[in-house]
Amino acid sequence: MSITRIINKWFKKNQHLFFKYSDGYYHLNYVANSPKLMMESFKKMLFCKFDEENNIITTDSPFNKARVQFAFLEEGLALMDAKMELKVNVCYHQVINEETPNDYYTLSFNTFTNASKETSITMKSLAFSNKKWILTKPEFLSFTTYAKNSNADSILIYFNKKWLNDFIKSDYAYHTSKVKYFFESNEEFVVWPDNAIELSNMAKALQHTLIEEGSRNPLQLKLKTLELISTFIRTYDPQNIFRNYATLNKKDILRVNKVEFYLSENIQNKFMGIELLSKKFSVSPTKLKSDFKAAYGMGIFSYFRQKQMHIAKELLESGEYQVKEVALLFGYDNRSKFSKAFETVNGVLPSTIVFSRN
Repeated sequence: MSITRIINKWFKKNQHLFFKYSDGYYHLNYVANSPKLMMESFKKMLFCKFDEENNIITTDSPFNKARVQFAFLEEGLALMDAKMELKVNVCYHQVINEETPNDYYTLSFNTFTNASKETSITMKSLAFSNKKWILTKPEFLSFTTYAKNSNADSILIYFNKKWLNDFIKSDYAYHTSKVKYFFESNEEFVVWPDNAIELSNMAKALQHTLIEEGSRNPLQLKLKTLELISTFIRTYDPQNIFRNYATLNKKDILRVNKVEFYLSENIQNKFMGIELLSKKFSVSPTKLKSDFKAAYGMGIFSYFRQKQMHIAKELLESGEYQVKEVALLFGYDNRSKFSKAFETVNGVLPSTIVFSRN
């Protein structure tokens, strides 16, 4: 074997130890063949500390402050809770160690929170969250972008092909469910918004149990995991998924995520317009609108307005602000236009929120 091939093989095997900077992001890799290999990969990253008794990895690096906890429930079934505070723009890439099997599926519930610049009215930044479910097959290598000053909170369930066949595909409910078509299709992954309260509440409860009890109560942890998987199979509806997400390449996804970060930074202002955004991010208005809708499930203006009105509702519910103040905060000089937008998104008038808090 030539020296070049030896070096290339070594680099490919250890690529998770390196990072690079491009397109405004620090790009970091981690091995994703299995939860155990993933944990080992994280342990070897710079600035990481490992609590072996509880399978917890913590870090306070130049990139982020993070806490990751694993739980290995049985052969082929595992959990991971991951929480991060980002210090810079980071893009995490999954890589595969070709010397070991890669056969794990992942079901995850993810909450990404971005913050705006400080406002003159609230004297603090405004934050809003995106919540998504993601289901991936082993062959899919994901990459996830995070913006500086954002937060990420995820609970992930890992199960391998044998566990899928033994416990999911052997269940009668699976054969009458719509999720069966995903596992039998050529699709590598699906993404859909958090629109099932029952499922998201179960995910939060599972996450809480893992963090608070961990390995001390493995039976309870396993029961909650199986309950969530069962509910997921029963309630999965392909009508909810972002159908065109898979058509986007990495460059497209990086761009639309930058646009989304820019929207979050300027959430307290009037909508800046498609033309300005297309010029700022060097993309045609048509492609920008198409790509953004594929990634986030709705148009740019609708997305911007929805996030504004969700934050407006929180501000009014706090009891600290009047309708006029909140309307001005989001660039509405006309209170009636603000009320109409608020009602369109939240289903109630802002005056109703004010009245209910008194």
